[in-house]
Amino acid sequence: MFKQKLNIDQVKLAKWFSPYGNVDVKAYGQNKALVATSNHYCAKDILRAFKQHNTIYVTYYSVWKHSPVARGLLWTGVLLSGSACVVALLTGDKKT
Repeated sequence: MFKQKLNIDQVKLAKWFSPYGNVDVKAYGQNKALVATSNHYCAKDILRAFKQHNTIYVTYYSVWKHSPVARGLLWTGVLLSGSACVVALLTGDKKT
């Protein structure tokens, strides 16, 4: 995932990253883009080269971190299982 302070320019990103290998750039909103690389080495080279870049932030894509749907499913599961535990504790047999 790549963040830029200004609007994303897909062509500019593709030109910056193309020396490291084949890349596909897709903008997500005004300040995010998903860049697909041709292989793992290309991604590692981009991460290393842009680690200290002053305009953009580069990181590996994580479904749980970057996908709103996956994050929503994760939190729904946490809330449902937590609620089930609380209900089980409150309605359980009380032996004294």
